[in-house]
Amino acid sequence: MKIVSTFILLFFFGNSLKVLAQNHPADTVIINFGLDSKMIFLIYKKADLDALKAYDLNAIAEDIYQKFHETDSQNMQVESGNKFLKDSSLLTVQEKSVDITDSTLTEGSSKEGRSGGTRHSLNFDIGMNNYLQNGKFPDADNQPYSVKPWGSWYVGINSVNKTPLFGRLYLEWGGGVSWYNFKLEDAQFQIQKGATEVEFVPVDNADIDPIKSKLTASYFNLSLVPLMEFGKKGAKRVCNKSEISIFDKNHPYGFRIGVGGYAGYRLGSHNKFVYKENGDKKKDRDKSNFHLNNWRYGVRVQLGYKDFDLFVNYDLNELFNESRGPELNAFSFGITL
Repeated sequence: MKIVSTFILLFFFGNSLKVLAQNHPADTVIINFGLDSKMIFLIYKKADLDALKAYDLNAIAEDIYQKFHETDSQNMQVESGNKFLKDSSLLTVQEKSVDITDSTLTEGSSKEGRSGGTRHSLNFDIGMNNYLQNGKFPDADNQPYSVKPWGSWYVGINSVNKTPLFGRLYLEWGGGVSWYNFKLEDAQFQIQKGATEVEFVPVDNADIDPIKSKLTASYFNLSLVPLMEFGKKGAKRVCNKSEISIFDKNHPYGFRIGVGGYAGYRLGSHNKFVYKENGDKKKDRDKSNFHLNNWRYGVRVQLGYKDFDLFVNYDLNELFNESRGPELNAFSFGITL
């Protein structure tokens, strides 16, 4: 009858392995019966004892008895416990399916939460950044501050809320932190803060072999983006809670587009110059404002299809303070995770 005890144990505590993995202490209750059999209960929460009252223990024992005599005891299957509930209207949370529409959200998702019709998510913007001067790239005129696209990464971490307005119109709003990384095309130039303006100074030491020269700036940003969702209105997706991923955005429509704005305040900035001198690799780093504008504001465009999203940011104000550097408007683009 040891198999009977094991079946009951698995039935009531199907999530025990998960709890054990979290190192939660448990109280053990052992009931001896028959000649050489035991029934073991692991109690992790006292509140679970109330849930135990909802089950018909006699029905469980009868079901085990039937299976034990009808099948090989080594291959007994643990089934759903719903049929043993005294009140069939009660359902275990683990076995509940959820219909996801534009007005519902998956329960238990650690990425998104819902409150009063507003959904929350933690998004990551990953892409590239560059800047334009009078509508064109600086490398068209061989400027020393021309940026190398590969290696000039833009990264953003944003806490975003999505509020339904009416119909298919939503409003995404929130805040976050982002980083510009401008890697110069020609590493021969060092980015330095001059007395009145930012300077791009060429290396004049023959013993120095430049490897990388870049400028990094971080910002705290607030954004506001109206978003339209298209596709088959009212489309549903049914999924089981056990299949939900924290990266599941639960978008009910196929295509979406949004255009809005953002504003940010500079948190910090530094340069980095990597080079070899007499065969030894060295790195210089200097923290300064480099005459950068403390504020940034611009336009953001978002495009998405199912679980894939693209973004484009364009700063309407100049990167450097007026008359303190070249007239550059920064932009970034990439994917949102």
